[in-house]
Amino acid sequence: MKYKNAIIVGILIILILAVAFFFWTQQKTDSDKTLWNSNLQTSVFRPQLIAETERGSSSFIRLTWQKPETTYNHFLITVTNPETGWSRTEAGEHERVSLDVSDLDPDTGYTFVVQACGDPDCKTWKTSNEKPSARTEKMFWKFLETKVSDDLVMKEGWESNTNLEQSVFLSTDDKPWTENKNDWQIANVFVQNKPYKIISKLTRVVEDGNEESLFAELLNP
Repeated sequence: MKYKNAIIVGILIILILAVAFFFWTQQKTDSDKTLWNSNLQTSVFRPQLIAETERGSSSFIRLTWQKPETTYNHFLITVTNPETGWSRTEAGEHERVSLDVSDLDPDTGYTFVVQACGDPDCKTWKTSNEKPSARTEKMFWKFLETKVSDDLVMKEGWESNTNLEQSVFLSTDDKPWTENKNDWQIANVFVQNKPYKIISKLTRVVEDGNEESLFAELLNP
């Protein structure tokens, strides 16, 4: 009986020590991470008037911040899609105070955090007090009334990544396209080099079995 009680007491002591060690390490970790008033802000990338409304990029968001007043080494910028959990981290040099975050999905919300490495070994970090969110624009396409260039280069995989629901199509006179988008599919996406353009080819099968094609330029890449 005494032996059994000794085992129980020993287990309790081990559990108490483990809990104490956890909280000690957690406090130490938290002490190595401090917040700073970074004035972290997002803004649209390359705003322009499209059909009389200002629109930003469908794949870029501009990020700006202020440097810490204390010593630091370099920055880490993290962008996260809170709906899917996807995230990406980019490094920024010591003097950087802005970043144009690229390769984002259209019509998608993102959250941003900036961290400043406090020493060359990055044992301590300063984290932006703000964690702003922003949303990319939909893709705005305008149909072409002239023949497309012959020097088109196909962008592999773009046709599957270009969602019609995340796209708005305009006619050649900048009016909303009234066709049923479900009747069409994006067959290919091309790059025209001179002048630089991103062009999509939409196709559908008409009643006589023939294929009908339309070409549209991406206005807000």
